Amino acid sequence: MKTFIVVASILLLMMVVGVGTCRVCVGSLEYITEKHELTILEHELVKQMYRDGPEVVGQVRNDTGFTLESVEVDVRWYSAGGALLGTSSGYLLDYLPPGEVWEFRVRGACEFDRVADYKIIAEGSRL
Repeated sequence: MKTFIVVASILLLMMVVGVGTCRVCVGSLEYITEKHELTILEHELVKQMYRDGPEVVGQVRNDTGFTLESVEVDVRWYSAGGALLGTSSGYLLDYLPPGEVWEFRVRGACEFDRVADYKIIAEGSRL
């Protein structure tokens, strides 16, 4: 169980920093992950309904040609001066086959009025 937690933590860290292909060795076990970018079809910044925070709603499509798992959409929130206000993530808890579209919602923890821009990164691991 400890090995799984260590590997999961390392893989999560690799996803956050945007590593492409990674090899992690724990004892005699070897884990390989390869992240693949998804096509962002559309997106919109909206104000959350029940609190004063930003939310991005949109769609991503798997154009890779193979089924992806661990699909994640990360949003980085920026102020008018270009300062990073924070990051938020949304996760698909299922597989995303080739050509399929996922409609996502990612909520931010910062104040809506402070957000001047945002950047979306969408990726998944090959099954």
